[in-house]
Amino acid sequence: MNLFVTGWNLPLSLSASAFDALKLTAKAHPLLDIWAPWRLHRGKVFAAGICTERALCGPRVYLAKDEDQAVFFDGLPVASAGGFDGHDANSLKTRWASIDREVRGQFVLARADFTAQTLEVVTDWLGMLQVYWLSRDGWWMVSNSAGLLSQAAGVCELDPLGVGMYLTMNRPWDDRTLYKEIHVIPGGRRLLWSDDEVQISSYHSPEHLLTKRQRRLGKFDIAALARDLADPCVRISRHLPIRCPITGGRDSRVLTAILLKNDIPARYITEGEPGSADVEIARLIAAQYGLDHDLVTKNSSAVLEQWDECSNRIVRRCDGMVSIWQIADVMDSPVGVYETLLSGLGGEVARGYYYTPLDAMTQLSVDDVVDRLAVSNYEGLVDADLTAEVARHTREYIGNVFDMGHRGVDAIDIFYLYEPMRRWGGTNMRKAAWRSDTFIPMMDLPFIEAAFSMPARYRCCHALHKELLRVLEPRLLDVPLDRGSWPRDWPLANLLQWAGQKAVVRARLPRRRRHKWRQPVFDHEAWVNARMEWMRNVCLSRKNSPLWQFINRPKLEELLTGSKWTANKGMMFGAFLAATLFLFESKLSTARGFAAA
Repeated sequence: MNLFVTGWNLPLSLSASAFDALKLTAKAHPLLDIWAPWRLHRGKVFAAGICTERALCGPRVYLAKDEDQAVFFDGLPVASAGGFDGHDANSLKTRWASIDREVRGQFVLARADFTAQTLEVVTDWLGMLQVYWLSRDGWWMVSNSAGLLSQAAGVCELDPLGVGMYLTMNRPWDDRTLYKEIHVIPGGRRLLWSDDEVQISSYHSPEHLLTKRQRRLGKFDIAALARDLADPCVRISRHLPIRCPITGGRDSRVLTAILLKNDIPARYITEGEPGSADVEIARLIAAQYGLDHDLVTKNSSAVLEQWDECSNRIVRRCDGMVSIWQIADVMDSPVGVYETLLSGLGGEVARGYYYTPLDAMTQLSVDDVVDRLAVSNYEGLVDADLTAEVARHTREYIGNVFDMGHRGVDAIDIFYLYEPMRRWGGTNMRKAAWRSDTFIPMMDLPFIEAAFSMPARYRCCHALHKELLRVLEPRLLDVPLDRGSWPRDWPLANLLQWAGQKAVVRARLPRRRRHKWRQPVFDHEAWVNARMEWMRNVCLSRKNSPLWQFINRPKLEELLTGSKWTANKGMMFGAFLAATLFLFESKLSTARGFAAA
């Protein structure tokens, strides 16, 4: 990890404040070498950072500098071809002119040229690794931490639309954060500051996926995709240790198959409560293939013991944009080496996850698409006007997607890919960035292009996942899934299967369980029942909080009695979102207090 802040035309006082904020923010990430910060400031160009301890991060070289320029990065750039190492800033420096075409993965790259007095920032094609910017009075400041920018410039005012997106859709999206003046740089961008102006060029946009002719992919297409997915994993494994999750789901199964087929060494890991489907299915897979498998059990008692520390930790690391619903993910454990985590995020785009088989066979209008996007005010918990503003912003976005040429459920997948998944996934990477960087094969462009090359009706059949498993490791198709079963191979048969399942649910008939293991992975209801008083205190004690502009206090008081989610478990998620926001806002009483808390 390389926590950094860079800037253009910063006053000396502000660059000093940015460096102080960098050192404060680094304390939230245990393995950063806070005793060895780097700092460069010549003319209008400023850059500073703190990297993971050299003894732990192995061959990664986050900073390459000489008298003329400095190149640095965060995340994991992976070379698209041989001849150089993407994880070494010295190699990146030699290929800078064409660097956006020569690396893949999730990353941000930057170059400060002190001779030409220019600053350049390059985001990955999707913008998964979040990069934030703040500008005032002719100066710019850029960082991979929104909280750092807030502390450096004293920016504390909340953004109503960002807060509304978080409360109604579980994450800010578009270019929004929880801070009014701090925004996110889109993916596929090169930004160049020179001569008191910024030039923005794009090397990828959603229109790119329109070039893919939709058809059912054949065996040669699938075999080529399997090689494309394996290639960066092979390259990573030559230099860096790999950690791969095994769960009861579909996406992690494809990751496991890629590693098995290509004999890529890895340490497999599963997290959850004993007896959960994820844990028990992972044990089956690990035993069947003799995998090096670590089971990290996180039961409710352990979560509750560390509640106060971990709730503050997740808010600090993720700038308030990840709910304490995921508090178990920041129960830190000691590490001996900085690994590369493979993630299965993105696979849902190829599975028709956000719509039904019937939707996939229907020509949905803009209004139909907006109706299917989850904008929830939790039965009046979120202000009605704010909810309506989020819905208007969503409709405008979907209208623009239709104008590009995407139609129907393709527009739904475009929205989730380029906005909620990008923003939620990228921010979530911050939870464990201190202990591992992340590579996401299914958020890499070859997989996404393959998904959009396939008609939506086949995506709903999970065709891409199943065909990849048939090529890579067919026996994994026979291992039970945590939920349901693989859909039928043909769209009409899959539609009939789906309709039958809906009829069973509506008739409230008993459904045959496919395995004996329970859901969920974590018992969130037990957590909140045990910490109800904590949640009430965090939220209701903030009588003068600006959040009451957006949250209905009587509704929240009613929700925090626990009676509301007896009949509607979804309301419990709303309580977690509200508690996270109030905890975040309480840290903003002073901008510097946020990092130090």
